[in-house]
Amino acid sequence: SEGPHSLTLTINNHSDEEKSKTCDKHIESQFLQTDSTVDRAEEKLTRNYRHRGFCTNLRLFLHLVCEDGSRMVMLLLFSIICALLSGCCLSSTIVFTGRIKHVLLTHAPKTEGFRMRTFEQVYILASLTAFAIVANFCTYMTSNFFGNKVVLNLRKKYVSCAEKICSNEHLQNDINNELNEKIQHIHSGSENIAALSRSMAIVIASSFISFYHEFRLTLVMLALNQLLDGILRGKAARAAHMEKELLLLSGIDERSYGDERLLRLSDVLHGATRYGIMKEGWNGCYSGIMCFLVFTAVGCGMLYGGYLLEKNIVVRQGDIFIVVLSIALLANTTGAITSQWRSFMNGVNAANYIKKLEKLELDKANSKSLQKIFTRNEIAVTDLSKMNVSKLSIDHPSCKSNRKIAFFTNGTNKVLKNNHHDRLYMAFGFMLAAVHGLELPAYNVIMGGVFLAMLEPRTDMMHKLFYTMLIFTFTGFAILIARTISGVLSGIVSEHISVGLRVNLVRHHARPQMACKKFDVEDVVKDDASKATNAKSFFHPHATRLVSDAVSILLNIIIGFIFSWEVALIGTIFILICFIIQLKIANSTDGNKYAKLNQKKGKDEKVEGWEIPFTTNIPLAINYSLMQTSGFIIQTICYALTAYIVSNGYKYPNEAFMSVIAMNGALQRIILFPALFKQISKSCSSAHHIFTLIHSMPSSSKTAVYPA
Repeated sequence: SEGPHSLTLTINNHSDEEKSKTCDKHIESQFLQTDSTVDRAEEKLTRNYRHRGFCTNLRLFLHLVCEDGSRMVMLLLFSIICALLSGCCLSSTIVFTGRIKHVLLTHAPKTEGFRMRTFEQVYILASLTAFAIVANFCTYMTSNFFGNKVVLNLRKKYVSCAEKICSNEHLQNDINNELNEKIQHIHSGSENIAALSRSMAIVIASSFISFYHEFRLTLVMLALNQLLDGILRGKAARAAHMEKELLLLSGIDERSYGDERLLRLSDVLHGATRYGIMKEGWNGCYSGIMCFLVFTAVGCGMLYGGYLLEKNIVVRQGDIFIVVLSIALLANTTGAITSQWRSFMNGVNAANYIKKLEKLELDKANSKSLQKIFTRNEIAVTDLSKMNVSKLSIDHPSCKSNRKIAFFTNGTNKVLKNNHHDRLYMAFGFMLAAVHGLELPAYNVIMGGVFLAMLEPRTDMMHKLFYTMLIFTFTGFAILIARTISGVLSGIVSEHISVGLRVNLVRHHARPQMACKKFDVEDVVKDDASKATNAKSFFHPHATRLVSDAVSILLNIIIGFIFSWEVALIGTIFILICFIIQLKIANSTDGNKYAKLNQKKGKDEKVEGWEIPFTTNIPLAINYSLMQTSGFIIQTICYALTAYIVSNGYKYPNEAFMSVIAMNGALQRIILFPALFKQISKSCSSAHHIFTLIHSMPSSSKTAVYPA
């Protein structure tokens, strides 16, 4: 008897009278006589990707996104201006936090001058932070509204573009999918115009501030500061080709777990995982190297700054912190510019593609040939939608909330049942992830030592700074080793889990039974790969990142309370308020979106998932502004309290400073939790779906789960 998730695959020859046939030939032999036809038919499509000059593509992109008239141009200019102001404000706030540090280092705590100078800088910092909040809010609202407006205009203009190009149903679907993808690229590119402008403003302003305060130290800091991908893509393509071949053969008995073809697919997938593990190890090593360089650069920069201070070349201790923090902000922003520029260029190239799409027209001969080719490459399967999964009995283990964790753990154990070492690797991976959490607290503690060394009267300052430089270097090297090992171990576990999930999905699909829904084999392979990738990402990087951030937050809060409970208390309250606001915004926006979609589905089946109401952008803009400026808000609050408690003799300046930077470090981690929770939820959903399919197999095949 068939279960609620039964799935069958057959060769579809568009004949209701003929029975389903088993194809024993290799998939390549089916396309030998039609490859030239495909090439001729797709030649015109590929012309849209031919290289053009950057200026030409940029002009096409701007013409396409601003096609609605002068209002779109004004909206784009306003978003760019707000983004530039936001970037300049964020860079300028570092100047005044550095001046506050200078007052803490050089002025006697219990004097009127200390209080006046500290509160003067706090007031300026608060004003800049408030202006940055408004600028970030306006930037998000205008750029998001501009991007959504561009998408709406493009969808209305090119809604029937595929029907005008050709009459082939399969090719129309491909063109529509490609068109939707290009429109999304334009959407991302148009939104990233403001983000790119903001990043460029931060880079220029931070560079100017650094060179203005001390050009020698700036030059030192700047001076200190994919073969595996190609192999992995080749191996993954080979595995996907073999998976497609198995799906088209459709002669695999679900109760048999020793099928030679599945074992061969497992071997090929394992061959790809070798390079996937190497890639994860390299990613861990690369991030460790960058962390090592940052720690070493900060240590050397502080030592060189102390030397300049000792020789009276630099007369303000705060200038050293301003230069170092500005260069750190510049380095972080430079990393973001790369992804923003790539997204922008994808939008520019997509605009060129769409502009030429209207002129494309395929001939009828190629259209008929493609009809036969797509027919041969089509399989029929039962629907594996969430609706089918939701039809499980309430007695099913996965449907009881109190047994979800046990069900998830049981599914993981089934996939890893023959790889006992993977469980050990997983445990070590989580332990090393906890070690990652020590990175930011260690940085804050060492920076507190730097502050103490520069504190007046600066007794034996160079000797203390030399030791802090050594500690910075050794800590960075330890982080390099830990991240490399963690990347390798976590990569082994996640890649092996991915192999087990992919093989079990293929075995579940390829069953010689009656079919009820048609899918192209390429779509089935892509869907399987996507589900397996989402499921494995729960273990790495999402779970490891959750452990690392949780340890970092806990230790930073503990350090804050150790040095100054007053500052730590108000900082913790602000952190909790920010976290609650983010969770409320995330829940409200998701709820509003799904409610709108369900309401539209009742009226019209064609729902545009990207079409978000303007009012929904307001809480999202608040969340964006909070994420960008929360660090400066908490510093403003904590430094104001620091000025009060230090001037009244409750705490020493170095103790209050340590508490401030510790609470700021905890905040920088916790504001990323809502997005991380959303990613974990998506990964758990994919893993739960696959484990449910495995559990719903016949009893004799439940013990035949293919291990990783």
